Amino acid sequence: MATTELKPVSTSRPPALIPRPRRGPVYWVREHLIQLLGAGALLYMFLPIFVVLAFSFNSPTGRTNYTWTKFSLNAWLHPCDPAGMCD
Repeated sequence: MATTELKPVSTSRPPALIPRPRRGPVYWVREHLIQLLGAGALLYMFLPIFVVLAFSFNSPTGRTNYTWTKFSLNAWLHPCDPAGMCD
């Protein structure tokens, strides 16, 4: 005759969670250093694109577009205005 063994049911509660010790900001920077360096590199690479995009809304007085003179949508509304642009 085969007998099956019954396992006793545990009625005890699980142990309380041990609180993690508080860590400072240096620990957080050390944990996220790769993400911070990656975000900084992407920001550095996209910065020229943001500058060109911002100056595309400028209305320069001469050929150069180094200083902000006034806001204009002319470059976006009429992209073929400069001579030889769409030829």
